[in-house]
Amino acid sequence: MEVRRLLAPGNLHVVAVPTPAVPTPAVPTPTGSAGAGSAGVDAPAAGSGAAVPEPGGATALPPLAMAPPSSPPSASAEVAEVAETAGHSGRTVPVAPGVRRPRRPDEPDGLLGGATGFEVEFGGYVLEFAPGVTPADRLVLFRVPGVLWGTYDRQRGARVLEIATEPMAVLPGETNRADARRALDTADLVRRLLAAVIERVPLASVFRSQDGFAGVPDQVWIRPRVDVRAVDMFVQFTIGVPLHGLVAPLELVARESYAAPPARHLRDGLDFAGALALRYLSCVLGREVPRFALRFLSDVAGLDELRGYLAVVYTQVVAVLDHGTRPRQTRWISKNYTAVAARTSLSGMRAGLPDDARRYLSEDHDNISAMLLAAFRRAVGVELTDAELLDLPLFNPAAGTVSTYLRSALMPPGPGNPRVNQADALDVGANMLDLDDNGGRLDVPQAVLEVRHFHAPGLDQTRLGRHLATFHRLIRIENDRPAARAQQPSALRGRVLAQIARSAPRVPVLPVIDPLRTALIETPELAACWLNGDAHRRHTRMNDEAGLSLLELVAAAMAGEDFVPLLRGGAQVAASYAARLNWVSGQAGDSTGGILAESRDRWSRVAWSLDQYGSALIGRNSEVPSSLELSEGDPNRLTPEQTATLGALNLHARWTAPDGDCWFSAVLAAARDVESPSPEIARLALLDPTGLRRYLSAQIDRNPRIEQMLRTAATSPDDYARFREDLLTPGQWAHHLFDYLLAHAGELLGVVIHVHGRSPSAPPPAGPTVLHLVLGINHYLPALRNPPPDGKPQDGR
Repeated sequence: MEVRRLLAPGNLHVVAVPTPAVPTPAVPTPTGSAGAGSAGVDAPAAGSGAAVPEPGGATALPPLAMAPPSSPPSASAEVAEVAETAGHSGRTVPVAPGVRRPRRPDEPDGLLGGATGFEVEFGGYVLEFAPGVTPADRLVLFRVPGVLWGTYDRQRGARVLEIATEPMAVLPGETNRADARRALDTADLVRRLLAAVIERVPLASVFRSQDGFAGVPDQVWIRPRVDVRAVDMFVQFTIGVPLHGLVAPLELVARESYAAPPARHLRDGLDFAGALALRYLSCVLGREVPRFALRFLSDVAGLDELRGYLAVVYTQVVAVLDHGTRPRQTRWISKNYTAVAARTSLSGMRAGLPDDARRYLSEDHDNISAMLLAAFRRAVGVELTDAELLDLPLFNPAAGTVSTYLRSALMPPGPGNPRVNQADALDVGANMLDLDDNGGRLDVPQAVLEVRHFHAPGLDQTRLGRHLATFHRLIRIENDRPAARAQQPSALRGRVLAQIARSAPRVPVLPVIDPLRTALIETPELAACWLNGDAHRRHTRMNDEAGLSLLELVAAAMAGEDFVPLLRGGAQVAASYAARLNWVSGQAGDSTGGILAESRDRWSRVAWSLDQYGSALIGRNSEVPSSLELSEGDPNRLTPEQTATLGALNLHARWTAPDGDCWFSAVLAAARDVESPSPEIARLALLDPTGLRRYLSAQIDRNPRIEQMLRTAATSPDDYARFREDLLTPGQWAHHLFDYLLAHAGELLGVVIHVHGRSPSAPPPAGPTVLHLVLGINHYLPALRNPPPDGKPQDGR
């Protein structure tokens, strides 16, 4: 008989089940894993990693860790301990989870891991081949050795030029990987060479050997495409990230994705993973864990890995489901329904999870599958049963169905559970079965992800470099932060658990606590990693003494105890968080700046709210400013008159990314902030910036007067056509007709948009259809309501 533990929220049931008399299969050794190359061309194999022995494979795992810290560690943990003590981790490398070998003499010390790549599709240039010649898939058209290569992809019925980089180094010591600066310079050279192509010419005349291009075939021609803007570069990124560091990049991509269905699926996936992370914590710790305490249990082995992995699983499976439930005539290919396509197989990522996390997936797989299918049905409104959804085929029907895919993601591999690669599941190119360890060089093997639909459909060279730098920064941060290890709880664990138990009564709490409780839940991982003030323990998120004081404040309020003595300290911690995020958001200069600044504003409001409430109770003056100073020249900086006007209206201006979508983002944020919205504002609140652009375009077509006004203001029919194209292009607002559009946007949307300008203006109108915006330095911000300092009691956790 085999003893198997079945998980339920907060408890375990031990049952005895017959052990099937099946011979134990040998565990195959994979042929290797590829680096973070690019889609469309298979990246070269680079290393190996053994599959993880599990039940159904070769070796059973020990029971789920529910014992106190004094319990003996698992066999894999003992192996890791020996490796860490007998030889420093800088002199060993992993060959499987928990198993290491001595580092070879030629391997550099201190190498952690991480790689990036990008591919650029030049949709404005068509490739033509000799009559009767059908080019092979992934045909290499040229190479710049060690940097990038050229191939083709299909777009709108034509073969267009695409370049793809070799895996690029992120961290010092990765001398066997391409230099990112050289890759960007070479991509820029390709762009400049293409800009000179004005007619049909041989490809070899464009990419010449004297410019560093090799292997250009004869009988291939290239010409401009008349129906696509030649300047557009359609970019996808590839990133290698440790499993414990997946959440921060996923949150960034969810925010920056311009495609609505993939972005929604990724946001839903992060929520789905967060809910299951609480179930996992409840099983490991033997008690229910509220959402606001999740940040303070980052020392639980497997928690961070499980959150990131389950978010990826959700997006991959839902992409197959979304494709399979749409009409055949209108649906995209499966991978276009995900903002992040895994190149590492889900079973390969699962194999790299800590023991407890893998065991949780195995034992709770039925519940996880049912929750995923229910979440998908809610998201898209389909009425198919679980059985019908599970029976939908993968991209390659011979590889199985959604049921096959989910089993591969949640259960250990074995004779009845084959590993499903991402090419068969979603048509993902350059896929790999196992985590990338760069040929055994990496201390922390990486999950390789393809980032799709990021920021805008067409990027220029400057944005390409900026986004690549963003991903490099994230990868460095996540590799710098070690993963939690089993049987090594934080010194604060006992105090954290005590506060969780203290908050259990769920008594009504004053609304002054709600902004703090919400901030503990909704602060993104990227922002949280900057909130620890200990330079020797960077990126431990909020799990330190300062953060614990905030948890104690919430717990005291939820226990119905006197929390007033804790208000001043809590306000000071929140203010320090806001100040730290203010500084780092000013240094970011890229897509992460918006995430950091929004968190800064959230913590600034928390600090101000706590301080105002405490000051009113004990009769002292406020010690926390209601807003933070921005540097001179910051587009979000307000004039003193604007600050005073907003204060009189009990409003504040929220930081907005200074890009071509700032007006659209500001309108949507203002719409979502209206307490009792009109139907027109409620409709706007459901949109994203791209959706608002499309809605405005449709409203222009429905309003002949405004359409004629715009046509009259245009310098020519072509000028008007360019404006309509720019209106539908994320990030674009430089066209002179946008000034006319913004002047009439309120009429088109059925709302009143009041802009608080740089100089004094008339008092704003009042009513349920008024949206308040603030004009910064050639930049728009939303004016939102200030949180109440106190109010009636409110329930909830």
